Amino acid sequence: MQMEKVTSWGRYGWMGLVLLSLAACGGGAGSEHKTGSGTTPPAPAVVVVSPADGSTDVPGNKIVTATLDKAIDCSTATAGAFQLLHGGNPVAGEVACAGNTLTLTPAEPLAPEMAIEARVTTAIQSTDGAALAADYVWSFTTVGRTWGSAQRLELAAGEAWNPVAAADTAGNVMAVWRQKVGTNTNYSAFANRYTAEGGWGEPALLSTPGGDVLESVVATAPDGDVIAVWSEYDNSVWFNRYVAANDTWSGPQAIVTGEASTLKNIQLRIDDEGNALAVWHGWASTNEIRAIRYVKADDAWEASAQTLRNGEIDDLQLAMAANGDAMVTWTEYNGTVDDVVVRRYDSSSDAWGNPSVFNASPDSYTEAPAIAMDVAGNGMLVWIQDTYDSVTHALTYRLWSTRYDVAVDDWSVAEPVGSPVIDLYRPQLVLDGSGNATVVTDGAYGDTWTADVGAWRYLAATGEWSTVTVLDSGVGSAYDAKLVADAHGNVTVVWYQNEGGVDRIFANRFVVAQESWSTAQRISEVVSETGGGAFGPRLAVAPDGSVTAVWTQYDGNPGATVTSIWAGRLE
Repeated sequence: MQMEKVTSWGRYGWMGLVLLSLAACGGGAGSEHKTGSGTTPPAPAVVVVSPADGSTDVPGNKIVTATLDKAIDCSTATAGAFQLLHGGNPVAGEVACAGNTLTLTPAEPLAPEMAIEARVTTAIQSTDGAALAADYVWSFTTVGRTWGSAQRLELAAGEAWNPVAAADTAGNVMAVWRQKVGTNTNYSAFANRYTAEGGWGEPALLSTPGGDVLESVVATAPDGDVIAVWSEYDNSVWFNRYVAANDTWSGPQAIVTGEASTLKNIQLRIDDEGNALAVWHGWASTNEIRAIRYVKADDAWEASAQTLRNGEIDDLQLAMAANGDAMVTWTEYNGTVDDVVVRRYDSSSDAWGNPSVFNASPDSYTEAPAIAMDVAGNGMLVWIQDTYDSVTHALTYRLWSTRYDVAVDDWSVAEPVGSPVIDLYRPQLVLDGSGNATVVTDGAYGDTWTADVGAWRYLAATGEWSTVTVLDSGVGSAYDAKLVADAHGNVTVVWYQNEGGVDRIFANRFVVAQESWSTAQRISEVVSETGGGAFGPRLAVAPDGSVTAVWTQYDGNPGATVTSIWAGRLE
Protein backbone atom coordinates (compact mmCIF):
# COMPACT_ATOMS: atom_id res chain seq x y z
CA MET A 1 0.00 0.00 0.00
CA GLN A 2 2.88 2.39 0.75
CA MET A 3 4.19 1.80 -2.71
CA GLU A 4 0.88 2.72 -4.21
CA LYS A 5 0.89 6.03 -2.27
CA VAL A 6 4.26 7.03 -3.58
CA THR A 7 3.36 5.99 -7.07
CA SER A 8 0.23 8.12 -6.90
CA TRP A 9 2.39 11.29 -7.09
CA GLY A 10 3.21 10.27 -10.59
CA ARG A 11 6.28 11.01 -12.64
CA TYR A 12 5.32 14.69 -13.12
CA GLY A 13 4.66 15.25 -9.47
CA TRP A 14 8.24 14.35 -8.56
CA MET A 15 9.57 16.57 -11.36
CA GLY A 16 7.64 19.56 -10.02
CA LEU A 17 9.15 19.01 -6.57
CA VAL A 18 12.64 19.09 -8.10
CA LEU A 19 11.93 22.32 -9.97
CA LEU A 20 10.62 23.96 -6.80
CA SER A 21 13.82 22.98 -5.02
CA LEU A 22 15.96 24.51 -7.77
CA ALA A 23 14.03 27.76 -7.67
CA ALA A 24 14.55 27.97 -3.94
CA CYS A 25 18.32 27.65 -4.51
CA GLY A 26 18.44 30.61 -6.92
CA GLY A 27 18.25 28.73 -10.20
CA GLY A 28 15.57 30.99 -11.67
CA ALA A 29 15.81 34.41 -13.38
CA GLY A 30 18.93 36.50 -12.50
CA SER A 31 21.16 33.55 -11.76
CA GLU A 32 24.68 33.10 -13.27
CA HIS A 33 24.83 31.64 -16.77
CA LYS A 34 25.15 27.88 -16.80
CA THR A 35 27.11 25.85 -19.24
CA GLY A 36 27.93 22.22 -19.45
CA SER A 37 31.01 22.87 -17.32
CA GLY A 38 29.43 25.22 -14.78
CA THR A 39 29.09 28.97 -14.04
CA THR A 40 30.93 31.61 -16.18
CA PRO A 41 33.01 33.88 -13.90
CA PRO A 42 32.54 37.67 -14.11
CA ALA A 43 34.92 39.66 -16.35
CA PRO A 44 37.89 41.28 -14.61
CA ALA A 45 38.14 45.08 -14.61
CA VAL A 46 41.03 47.56 -14.47
CA VAL A 47 40.69 49.54 -11.26
CA VAL A 48 43.95 51.52 -10.92
CA VAL A 49 46.51 52.72 -13.49
CA SER A 50 49.81 54.57 -13.17
CA PRO A 51 50.45 57.15 -14.49
CA ALA A 52 46.87 58.29 -14.08
CA ASP A 53 44.80 59.11 -17.13
CA GLY A 54 45.59 62.61 -18.39
CA SER A 55 48.85 62.94 -16.46
CA THR A 56 51.48 65.38 -17.74
CA ASP A 57 55.19 65.78 -17.00
CA VAL A 58 55.56 62.01 -16.60
CA PRO A 59 59.25 60.98 -16.31
CA GLY A 60 60.61 59.12 -19.32
CA ASN A 61 61.77 56.20 -17.18
CA LYS A 62 58.34 55.68 -15.62
CA ILE A 63 57.17 52.06 -15.36
CA VAL A 64 53.54 51.88 -16.46
CA THR A 65 51.17 49.71 -14.40
CA ALA A 66 47.57 48.53 -14.51
CA THR A 67 45.90 46.82 -11.54
CA LEU A 68 42.85 44.59 -11.99
CA ASP A 69 40.22 43.59 -9.47
CA LYS A 70 41.09 39.90 -9.90
CA ALA A 71 44.24 37.81 -10.05
CA ILE A 72 45.68 37.68 -13.60
CA ASP A 73 46.51 34.60 -15.64
CA CYS A 74 50.07 35.75 -16.35
CA SER A 75 50.37 33.52 -19.41
CA THR A 76 48.05 36.02 -21.15
CA ALA A 77 50.23 39.04 -20.26
CA THR A 78 51.98 39.37 -23.61
CA ALA A 79 53.40 42.38 -25.41
CA GLY A 80 50.30 42.62 -27.56
CA ALA A 81 47.97 42.38 -24.59
CA PHE A 82 49.46 45.37 -22.71
CA GLN A 83 50.79 48.11 -24.99
CA LEU A 84 52.09 51.65 -25.12
CA LEU A 85 51.41 53.51 -28.36
CA HIS A 86 52.81 56.75 -29.73
CA GLY A 87 51.22 58.10 -32.86
CA GLY A 88 49.48 54.75 -33.30
CA ASN A 89 52.80 52.86 -33.28
CA PRO A 90 53.78 50.41 -30.51
CA VAL A 91 56.51 51.48 -28.10
CA ALA A 92 58.97 48.66 -27.42
CA GLY A 93 58.91 47.42 -23.86
CA GLU A 94 58.80 44.43 -21.51
CA VAL A 95 55.51 43.27 -20.00
CA ALA A 96 55.48 41.56 -16.59
CA CYS A 97 52.74 40.23 -14.37
CA ALA A 98 52.38 39.49 -10.65
CA GLY A 99 49.16 38.87 -8.78
CA ASN A 100 46.57 41.27 -10.12
CA THR A 101 49.05 43.87 -11.51
CA LEU A 102 50.52 44.30 -14.98
CA THR A 103 53.72 46.29 -15.52
CA LEU A 104 55.25 47.59 -18.76
CA THR A 105 58.84 48.84 -18.73
CA PRO A 106 59.81 50.74 -21.92
CA ALA A 107 62.91 49.35 -23.63
CA GLU A 108 64.33 52.89 -23.59
CA PRO A 109 63.25 55.95 -21.62
CA LEU A 110 60.36 57.73 -23.29
CA ALA A 111 61.37 60.95 -25.02
CA PRO A 112 60.13 64.24 -23.58
CA GLU A 113 56.83 65.68 -24.78
CA MET A 114 55.51 62.35 -26.06
CA ALA A 115 51.76 61.76 -26.08
CA ILE A 116 51.40 58.13 -24.97
CA GLU A 117 48.33 55.90 -25.18
CA ALA A 118 48.32 52.89 -22.85
CA ARG A 119 46.09 49.93 -23.68
CA VAL A 120 45.14 46.75 -21.78
CA THR A 121 43.35 44.52 -24.27
CA THR A 122 40.73 41.78 -24.00
CA ALA A 123 43.54 39.25 -24.39
CA ILE A 124 44.19 39.65 -20.65
CA GLN A 125 42.39 37.01 -18.58
CA SER A 126 41.98 36.37 -14.89
CA THR A 127 43.03 33.07 -13.34
CA ASP A 128 39.46 31.79 -13.54
CA GLY A 129 39.52 32.15 -17.34
CA ALA A 130 37.48 35.35 -17.71
CA ALA A 131 38.68 38.06 -20.13
CA LEU A 132 38.29 41.84 -19.99
CA ALA A 133 34.95 42.82 -21.46
CA ALA A 134 36.59 45.59 -23.56
CA ASP A 135 40.00 47.16 -24.08
CA TYR A 136 40.94 49.59 -21.31
CA VAL A 137 42.64 52.71 -22.70
CA TRP A 138 44.15 55.77 -21.03
CA SER A 139 46.75 58.39 -21.97
CA PHE A 140 49.49 60.56 -20.52
CA THR A 141 52.23 62.95 -21.68
CA THR A 142 55.91 62.76 -20.79
CA VAL A 143 57.85 65.58 -19.19
CA GLY A 144 58.48 68.74 -21.20
CA ARG A 145 61.86 69.93 -22.46
CA THR A 146 63.69 72.89 -20.93
CA TRP A 147 66.45 75.22 -22.11
CA GLY A 148 69.73 74.97 -20.24
CA SER A 149 72.16 77.81 -19.60
CA ALA A 150 73.85 79.23 -22.68
CA GLN A 151 77.53 78.47 -23.17
CA ARG A 152 80.27 80.26 -25.09
CA LEU A 153 81.87 78.00 -27.72
CA GLU A 154 85.14 79.84 -28.32
CA LEU A 155 87.51 81.88 -26.18
CA ALA A 156 89.61 83.66 -28.82
CA ALA A 157 89.83 87.45 -28.74
CA GLY A 158 88.97 87.91 -32.41
CA GLU A 159 85.55 88.64 -33.87
CA ALA A 160 83.37 85.57 -34.48
CA TRP A 161 80.31 85.57 -36.73
CA ASN A 162 77.60 83.58 -38.51
CA PRO A 163 77.37 80.26 -36.65
CA VAL A 164 75.49 77.29 -38.10
CA ALA A 165 74.89 73.85 -36.60
CA ALA A 166 73.80 70.30 -37.49
CA ALA A 167 72.99 67.23 -35.39
CA ASP A 168 73.56 63.53 -36.12
CA THR A 169 71.37 60.53 -35.30
CA ALA A 170 73.14 59.98 -31.97
CA GLY A 171 72.41 63.53 -30.82
CA ASN A 172 75.94 64.88 -31.33
CA VAL A 173 76.07 68.43 -32.70
CA MET A 174 78.64 70.24 -34.83
CA ALA A 175 78.73 74.05 -34.80
CA VAL A 176 80.69 75.94 -37.47
CA TRP A 177 81.44 79.67 -37.74
CA ARG A 178 83.95 82.17 -39.15
CA GLN A 179 86.34 84.13 -36.95
CA LYS A 180 89.31 86.46 -36.97
CA VAL A 181 92.18 85.25 -34.81
CA GLY A 182 94.66 87.59 -33.15
CA THR A 183 95.85 90.32 -35.50
CA ASN A 184 94.71 88.44 -38.60
CA THR A 185 92.29 90.57 -40.60
CA ASN A 186 91.01 87.56 -42.56
CA TYR A 187 88.32 85.18 -41.38
CA SER A 188 88.97 81.47 -40.77
CA ALA A 189 86.42 78.67 -40.39
CA PHE A 190 86.18 76.99 -36.99
CA ALA A 191 84.11 74.15 -35.53
CA ASN A 192 83.17 72.82 -32.11
CA ARG A 193 81.49 69.47 -31.42
CA TYR A 194 78.96 68.63 -28.71
CA THR A 195 78.56 65.08 -27.41
CA ALA A 196 76.07 63.80 -24.86
CA GLU A 197 78.92 62.31 -22.83
CA GLY A 198 81.32 65.23 -22.78
CA GLY A 199 79.41 68.38 -23.74
CA TRP A 200 81.16 70.93 -25.94
CA GLY A 201 84.79 70.34 -26.83
CA GLU A 202 87.53 72.68 -28.03
CA PRO A 203 87.35 74.76 -31.24
CA ALA A 204 89.05 73.25 -34.29
CA LEU A 205 90.43 75.23 -37.25
CA LEU A 206 88.85 74.01 -40.51
CA SER A 207 90.17 76.34 -43.21
CA THR A 208 93.66 76.98 -44.54
CA PRO A 209 95.83 79.75 -43.07
CA GLY A 210 95.66 82.80 -45.26
CA GLY A 211 92.16 82.09 -46.54
CA ASP A 212 89.31 84.51 -46.02
CA VAL A 213 85.96 82.85 -45.28
CA LEU A 214 82.77 84.52 -46.46
CA GLU A 215 79.98 82.08 -45.55
CA SER A 216 79.92 78.58 -44.05
CA VAL A 217 77.38 75.75 -43.84
CA VAL A 218 77.41 72.33 -42.21
CA ALA A 219 75.46 69.06 -42.47
CA THR A 220 75.73 65.66 -40.80
CA ALA A 221 75.27 62.15 -42.18
CA PRO A 222 73.42 59.38 -40.30
CA ASP A 223 76.75 57.67 -39.51
CA GLY A 224 77.95 60.77 -37.65
CA ASP A 225 80.28 62.06 -40.36
CA VAL A 226 80.08 65.82 -40.93
CA ILE A 227 80.70 67.95 -43.99
CA ALA A 228 81.48 71.64 -43.58
CA VAL A 229 81.47 73.81 -46.71
CA TRP A 230 82.42 77.44 -47.00
CA SER A 231 82.94 80.12 -49.62
CA GLU A 232 85.90 82.49 -49.65
CA TYR A 233 86.31 86.02 -50.92
CA ASP A 234 88.45 84.82 -53.85
CA ASN A 235 85.33 83.13 -55.35
CA SER A 236 86.31 79.62 -54.29
CA VAL A 237 84.35 76.93 -52.43
CA TRP A 238 86.04 74.65 -49.87
CA PHE A 239 85.10 71.74 -47.65
CA ASN A 240 86.37 69.74 -44.69
CA ARG A 241 85.00 66.37 -43.57
CA TYR A 242 84.77 65.16 -40.00
CA VAL A 243 85.15 61.37 -39.77
CA ALA A 244 83.27 60.10 -36.74
CA ALA A 245 85.04 56.72 -36.68
CA ASN A 246 88.38 58.31 -35.75
CA ASP A 247 87.15 61.65 -34.38
CA THR A 248 89.24 63.74 -36.79
CA TRP A 249 88.85 66.29 -39.56
CA SER A 250 90.28 65.18 -42.91
CA GLY A 251 91.67 68.63 -43.78
CA PRO A 252 90.53 71.52 -46.01
CA GLN A 253 90.19 70.90 -49.74
CA ALA A 254 88.99 73.16 -52.54
CA ILE A 255 85.80 72.05 -54.31
CA VAL A 256 85.84 74.74 -56.99
CA THR A 257 88.13 77.71 -57.59
CA GLY A 258 88.00 80.71 -59.85
CA GLU A 259 84.23 81.10 -59.95
CA ALA A 260 83.31 84.07 -62.14
CA SER A 261 81.17 85.82 -59.53
CA THR A 262 81.24 86.65 -55.86
CA LEU A 263 79.50 83.79 -54.05
CA LYS A 264 76.66 84.16 -51.60
CA ASN A 265 73.89 82.20 -49.93
CA ILE A 266 75.72 78.87 -50.05
CA GLN A 267 73.50 75.90 -49.07
CA LEU A 268 74.27 72.27 -48.15
CA ARG A 269 72.23 69.11 -47.50
CA ILE A 270 73.12 65.42 -46.92
CA ASP A 271 70.94 62.37 -47.64
CA ASP A 272 70.68 59.13 -45.67
CA GLU A 273 73.52 57.55 -47.66
CA GLY A 274 75.90 60.38 -46.81
CA ASN A 275 75.82 61.97 -50.28
CA ALA A 276 75.79 65.76 -50.24
CA LEU A 277 74.56 68.57 -52.48
CA ALA A 278 75.92 72.12 -52.33
CA VAL A 279 74.41 75.07 -54.20
CA TRP A 280 75.28 78.75 -54.25
CA HIS A 281 74.43 82.00 -55.98
CA GLY A 282 77.06 83.78 -58.03
CA TRP A 283 75.53 87.22 -57.93
CA ALA A 284 77.99 89.73 -59.38
CA SER A 285 78.72 89.54 -63.12
CA THR A 286 77.15 86.20 -64.11
CA ASN A 287 74.22 86.06 -61.63
CA GLU A 288 73.78 82.30 -61.78
CA ILE A 289 72.90 79.36 -59.56
CA ARG A 290 75.56 76.65 -59.36
CA ALA A 291 75.41 73.13 -57.89
CA ILE A 292 77.83 70.31 -57.15
CA ARG A 293 77.45 66.86 -55.54
CA TYR A 294 79.58 64.88 -53.10
CA VAL A 295 79.41 61.09 -53.57
CA LYS A 296 80.07 59.23 -50.33
CA ALA A 297 81.08 55.96 -52.04
CA ASP A 298 83.85 57.79 -53.91
CA ASP A 299 84.67 60.15 -51.05
CA ALA A 300 84.86 62.89 -53.67
CA TRP A 301 83.02 65.84 -55.16
CA GLU A 302 82.08 65.95 -58.81
CA ALA A 303 84.81 67.26 -61.11
CA SER A 304 82.98 70.53 -61.74
CA ALA A 305 79.90 72.46 -60.70
CA GLN A 306 76.98 72.82 -63.07
CA THR A 307 74.89 75.90 -63.73
CA LEU A 308 71.21 75.47 -62.87
CA ARG A 309 70.02 78.90 -63.98
CA ASN A 310 71.18 82.27 -65.29
CA GLY A 311 69.20 85.45 -64.83
CA GLU A 312 68.29 88.18 -62.37
CA ILE A 313 68.13 85.79 -59.43
CA ASP A 314 67.86 86.09 -55.64
CA ASP A 315 66.59 84.33 -52.49
CA LEU A 316 68.17 80.90 -53.08
CA GLN A 317 66.90 78.01 -50.90
CA LEU A 318 67.64 74.24 -50.92
CA ALA A 319 65.75 71.22 -49.52
CA MET A 320 66.53 67.50 -49.66
CA ALA A 321 64.66 64.25 -48.96
CA ALA A 322 66.17 61.25 -47.21
CA ASN A 323 66.68 59.41 -50.51
CA GLY A 324 68.71 62.25 -52.03
CA ASP A 325 65.99 63.89 -54.12
CA ALA A 326 66.30 67.66 -53.80
CA MET A 327 64.61 70.94 -54.69
CA VAL A 328 66.11 74.36 -55.25
CA THR A 329 64.02 77.53 -55.32
CA TRP A 330 64.73 81.19 -56.00
CA THR A 331 63.11 84.39 -57.28
CA GLU A 332 63.77 85.50 -60.84
CA TYR A 333 62.91 88.67 -62.75
CA ASN A 334 60.82 87.88 -65.86
CA GLY A 335 61.13 91.32 -67.46
CA THR A 336 58.15 92.73 -65.60
CA VAL A 337 58.00 91.25 -62.07
CA ASP A 338 59.77 88.58 -60.01
CA ASP A 339 58.49 84.99 -60.16
CA VAL A 340 59.29 82.05 -57.90
CA VAL A 341 61.15 79.24 -59.69
CA VAL A 342 61.78 75.65 -58.54
CA ARG A 343 63.96 72.92 -60.01
CA ARG A 344 63.87 69.33 -58.72
CA TYR A 345 66.78 66.91 -58.63
CA ASP A 346 65.94 63.19 -59.11
CA SER A 347 68.61 61.11 -57.39
CA SER A 348 67.57 57.88 -59.16
CA SER A 349 68.37 59.37 -62.59
CA ASP A 350 70.98 61.87 -61.36
CA ALA A 351 69.21 64.60 -63.33
CA TRP A 352 67.64 68.00 -62.77
CA GLY A 353 64.09 68.53 -64.00
CA ASN A 354 62.75 71.55 -65.87
CA PRO A 355 61.98 74.75 -63.96
CA SER A 356 58.50 75.24 -62.50
CA VAL A 357 57.36 78.87 -62.24
CA PHE A 358 54.93 80.25 -59.65
CA ASN A 359 53.23 83.61 -59.29
CA ALA A 360 49.76 84.05 -57.78
CA SER A 361 49.27 87.31 -59.67
CA PRO A 362 51.20 87.86 -62.91
CA ASP A 363 51.37 91.65 -62.38
CA SER A 364 52.76 91.56 -58.83
CA TYR A 365 56.09 90.64 -57.31
CA THR A 366 57.01 87.51 -55.40
CA GLU A 367 59.63 87.43 -52.66
CA ALA A 368 61.62 85.14 -50.39
CA PRO A 369 60.49 81.59 -51.24
CA ALA A 370 61.02 78.83 -48.68
CA ILE A 371 60.97 75.13 -49.51
CA ALA A 372 60.88 71.87 -47.54
CA MET A 373 60.67 68.15 -48.29
CA ASP A 374 59.49 65.19 -46.22
CA VAL A 375 61.16 61.78 -46.00
CA ALA A 376 59.07 60.42 -48.88
CA GLY A 377 60.12 63.17 -51.28
CA ASN A 378 56.94 65.26 -51.17
CA GLY A 379 57.54 68.99 -51.02
CA MET A 380 56.00 72.28 -50.01
CA LEU A 381 56.79 75.77 -51.25
CA VAL A 382 55.74 79.07 -49.68
CA TRP A 383 56.50 82.62 -50.76
CA ILE A 384 55.49 86.22 -50.21
CA GLN A 385 53.22 87.85 -52.79
CA ASP A 386 52.69 91.61 -52.75
CA THR A 387 49.44 93.34 -53.76
CA TYR A 388 49.12 97.00 -54.71
CA ASP A 389 45.76 98.74 -54.31
CA SER A 390 45.53 101.37 -57.04
CA VAL A 391 42.72 103.17 -55.20
CA THR A 392 44.22 103.43 -51.71
CA HIS A 393 47.80 103.10 -52.95
CA ALA A 394 48.37 100.63 -50.14
CA LEU A 395 50.84 97.79 -50.56
CA THR A 396 50.07 94.59 -48.62
CA TYR A 397 51.79 91.23 -48.42
CA ARG A 398 50.45 87.71 -48.21
CA LEU A 399 51.89 84.21 -48.00
CA TRP A 400 51.06 81.67 -50.71
CA SER A 401 51.76 77.96 -50.82
CA THR A 402 51.76 74.95 -53.11
CA ARG A 403 52.48 71.26 -52.45
CA TYR A 404 54.44 68.78 -54.54
CA ASP A 405 53.12 65.20 -54.71
CA VAL A 406 55.93 62.82 -55.62
CA ALA A 407 53.45 60.10 -56.62
CA VAL A 408 52.09 62.18 -59.50
CA ASP A 409 55.18 64.38 -60.00
CA ASP A 410 53.17 67.59 -59.94
CA TRP A 411 52.46 70.68 -57.87
CA SER A 412 49.04 71.62 -56.49
CA VAL A 413 47.18 74.81 -57.31
CA ALA A 414 48.67 77.67 -55.29
CA GLU A 415 46.57 78.87 -52.34
CA PRO A 416 46.87 81.81 -49.94
CA VAL A 417 48.04 81.36 -46.35
CA GLY A 418 46.29 83.64 -43.90
CA SER A 419 45.24 87.20 -44.63
CA PRO A 420 47.16 90.10 -46.19
CA VAL A 421 49.28 92.14 -43.75
CA ILE A 422 51.25 95.37 -43.99
CA ASP A 423 54.64 93.65 -43.99
CA LEU A 424 56.20 90.17 -44.26
CA TYR A 425 59.81 89.14 -44.46
CA ARG A 426 61.91 85.97 -44.72
CA PRO A 427 59.50 83.03 -44.31
CA GLN A 428 60.97 79.79 -43.00
CA LEU A 429 59.30 76.39 -43.51
CA VAL A 430 59.46 72.85 -42.09
CA LEU A 431 57.53 69.65 -42.85
CA ASP A 432 57.14 66.88 -40.28
CA GLY A 433 56.85 63.14 -40.89
CA SER A 434 53.05 63.32 -41.01
CA GLY A 435 52.97 65.94 -43.76
CA ASN A 436 52.09 68.81 -41.42
CA ALA A 437 53.87 72.09 -42.09
CA THR A 438 54.83 75.14 -40.07
CA VAL A 439 55.89 78.45 -41.56
CA VAL A 440 57.21 81.42 -39.58
CA THR A 441 57.94 84.95 -40.77
CA ASP A 442 58.99 88.30 -39.42
CA GLY A 443 56.14 90.67 -40.12
CA ALA A 444 53.76 93.39 -39.03
CA TYR A 445 50.48 91.65 -38.24
CA GLY A 446 48.53 94.54 -36.75
CA ASP A 447 48.04 98.21 -37.60
CA THR A 448 51.61 99.27 -36.79
CA TRP A 449 54.99 98.52 -38.32
CA THR A 450 56.32 96.81 -35.20
CA ALA A 451 57.93 93.55 -36.29
CA ASP A 452 56.68 90.34 -34.72
CA VAL A 453 57.28 86.65 -35.38
CA GLY A 454 54.16 84.98 -36.75
CA ALA A 455 53.47 81.29 -37.34
CA TRP A 456 50.96 79.35 -39.43
CA ARG A 457 50.30 75.60 -39.15
CA TYR A 458 49.19 73.39 -42.05
CA LEU A 459 47.43 70.14 -41.07
CA ALA A 460 47.68 67.36 -43.64
CA ALA A 461 44.55 65.68 -42.23
CA THR A 462 42.36 68.68 -43.10
CA GLY A 463 44.40 70.26 -45.89
CA GLU A 464 43.95 73.66 -44.26
CA TRP A 465 46.16 76.41 -42.86
CA SER A 466 45.57 77.96 -39.46
CA THR A 467 45.36 81.67 -38.79
CA VAL A 468 48.54 83.42 -37.69
CA THR A 469 49.84 83.02 -34.12
CA VAL A 470 52.21 85.72 -32.86
CA LEU A 471 55.03 83.91 -31.07
CA ASP A 472 57.22 86.64 -29.61
CA SER A 473 57.12 88.29 -26.21
CA GLY A 474 55.89 91.66 -27.48
CA VAL A 475 58.64 93.58 -25.66
CA GLY A 476 60.20 94.94 -28.87
CA SER A 477 60.70 94.30 -32.56
CA ALA A 478 61.55 90.68 -33.42
CA TYR A 479 63.59 89.49 -36.41
CA ASP A 480 65.33 86.60 -38.16
CA ALA A 481 63.08 83.74 -37.07
CA LYS A 482 64.36 80.21 -37.71
CA LEU A 483 62.67 76.87 -36.95
CA VAL A 484 63.10 73.09 -36.85
CA ALA A 485 60.72 70.16 -36.34
CA ASP A 486 61.65 66.97 -34.50
CA ALA A 487 60.68 63.40 -35.36
CA HIS A 488 57.46 63.71 -33.32
CA GLY A 489 56.32 66.91 -35.05
CA ASN A 490 57.20 69.30 -32.21
CA VAL A 491 58.45 72.64 -33.58
CA THR A 492 61.04 74.98 -32.09
CA VAL A 493 61.33 78.60 -33.25
CA VAL A 494 64.09 81.09 -32.33
CA TRP A 495 64.62 84.76 -33.17
CA TYR A 496 66.30 87.86 -31.80
CA GLN A 497 64.25 90.60 -30.17
CA ASN A 498 64.94 93.94 -28.57
CA GLU A 499 64.53 93.86 -24.80
CA GLY A 500 65.27 97.03 -22.89
CA GLY A 501 67.42 98.41 -25.69
CA VAL A 502 69.49 95.21 -26.14
CA ASP A 503 68.85 92.40 -28.61
CA ARG A 504 68.34 88.98 -26.98
CA ILE A 505 67.63 85.48 -28.32
CA PHE A 506 64.11 84.17 -27.67
CA ALA A 507 62.40 80.83 -28.35
CA ASN A 508 58.92 79.36 -28.55
CA ARG A 509 57.65 75.80 -29.02
CA PHE A 510 54.71 74.04 -30.62
CA VAL A 511 54.17 70.79 -28.71
CA VAL A 512 52.06 68.18 -30.50
CA ALA A 513 50.86 66.58 -27.26
CA GLN A 514 49.43 69.93 -26.15
CA GLU A 515 48.31 71.00 -29.65
CA SER A 516 49.41 74.56 -28.92
CA TRP A 517 52.28 77.03 -28.80
CA SER A 518 53.98 77.74 -25.50
CA THR A 519 55.13 81.11 -24.15
CA ALA A 520 58.16 82.92 -25.55
CA GLN A 521 61.24 82.80 -23.34
CA ARG A 522 64.67 84.37 -23.48
CA ILE A 523 67.43 81.78 -23.95
CA SER A 524 70.53 83.96 -24.34
CA GLU A 525 72.58 85.03 -21.34
CA VAL A 526 72.32 88.62 -20.12
CA VAL A 527 76.03 89.41 -20.00
CA SER A 528 75.24 93.08 -19.44
CA GLU A 529 72.09 95.12 -18.88
CA THR A 530 73.29 97.68 -21.42
CA GLY A 531 75.33 95.54 -23.82
CA GLY A 532 75.86 91.99 -24.97
CA GLY A 533 73.44 92.13 -27.89
CA ALA A 534 72.72 88.74 -29.50
CA PHE A 535 71.54 88.02 -33.05
CA GLY A 536 71.65 85.59 -35.97
CA PRO A 537 70.25 82.46 -34.25
CA ARG A 538 70.38 79.11 -36.06
CA LEU A 539 69.03 75.70 -35.01
CA ALA A 540 69.87 72.00 -35.18
CA VAL A 541 67.54 69.18 -34.09
CA ALA A 542 68.49 65.58 -33.29
CA PRO A 543 66.26 62.53 -33.82
CA ASP A 544 65.76 62.28 -30.04
CA GLY A 545 64.12 65.74 -30.14
CA SER A 546 66.91 67.68 -28.44
CA VAL A 547 67.52 71.09 -30.02
CA THR A 548 70.67 73.21 -30.16
CA ALA A 549 70.56 76.95 -30.86
CA VAL A 550 73.71 78.87 -31.82
CA TRP A 551 74.08 82.62 -32.22
CA THR A 552 76.49 85.56 -32.31
CA GLN A 553 76.71 87.78 -29.23
CA TYR A 554 78.68 90.92 -28.38
CA ASP A 555 80.62 91.08 -25.15
CA GLY A 556 79.13 93.03 -22.24
CA ASN A 557 80.48 96.49 -23.00
CA PRO A 558 78.15 99.03 -24.62
CA GLY A 559 79.31 99.74 -28.16
CA ALA A 560 81.63 96.72 -28.13
CA THR A 561 82.86 95.34 -31.45
CA VAL A 562 84.12 91.96 -30.19
CA THR A 563 81.69 89.13 -30.82
CA SER A 564 81.59 85.53 -29.65
CA ILE A 565 79.69 82.36 -30.54
CA TRP A 566 77.19 81.04 -28.01
CA ALA A 567 74.98 77.96 -27.82
CA GLY A 568 71.92 76.89 -25.84
CA ARG A 569 70.48 73.38 -25.51
CA LEU A 570 66.83 72.31 -25.23
CA GLU A 571 66.71 68.89 -23.54
